Amino acid sequence: MSNVHFVIGRDTTQQARAIVAVAAKFLADPHCERLGILFSGPGTLPRLVATFLESAGIAHNDGIAHLAPGAFDDDAWRAWLELQRTPRLKPLFRFLRAIDDRIFDGLLVLQIEETLRRAYDNILIDDIELLRDYCANGSDLKHGNAVARELEKIQLLPENASLTEFLAYTRTIFSKLRWKEHWNELERLSRNWSDRLATDFSKTSYLRWLRELLGAPTLERDYVCERAGSTLVAFDFCRFE
Repeated sequence: MSNVHFVIGRDTTQQARAIVAVAAKFLADPHCERLGILFSGPGTLPRLVATFLESAGIAHNDGIAHLAPGAFDDDAWRAWLELQRTPRLKPLFRFLRAIDDRIFDGLLVLQIEETLRRAYDNILIDDIELLRDYCANGSDLKHGNAVARELEKIQLLPENASLTEFLAYTRTIFSKLRWKEHWNELERLSRNWSDRLATDFSKTSYLRWLRELLGAPTLERDYVCERAGSTLVAFDFCRFE
């Protein structure tokens, strides 16, 4: 039993630190040529161990990795999906704050919000298209016309359409939002088959498909994990069952 080490941690962080400490002890042995750490699967513990190994500068090959948001899965993307599902004031404000003033000319997001709040107070309807029309025709709003022009840049998808039609709308919307990379990826993934689905379907189904397509998480490893020939390797033992 001299080669068996028992370590206890009160929480996951302490457990991860203990694992790294034991691993460092084994790696200090000149006879250690290869060291493996087995985990039951992806989760908090292997993620923390990888983080602490990186902090300690210990080169390792992370055979588990961890889930990370995809390249397009940011606050603006999630807010846009929510706005398309529910074109009301609160989702609109979340979207405006997420994109900041990247698509607006001459107006601050705060000015747009204040104008829309005043418009809502007057008509008590938070439908975006109705509020935009009110801003365009309401002489009592200081920035009404300017806000209406800016809101024209935020277009909504139709409630039902074919895939080809949805993609055409999406291309126009992404162009106005300056989401060139989003469109390039979407066009690449649907290029060879989108015209085969001629049946109309709902916007809800289309948005679900978009979320799964562009918002899928990726597996990510720390840069220390990429070193070839690392002595330390982390495994998911479920893969060997």
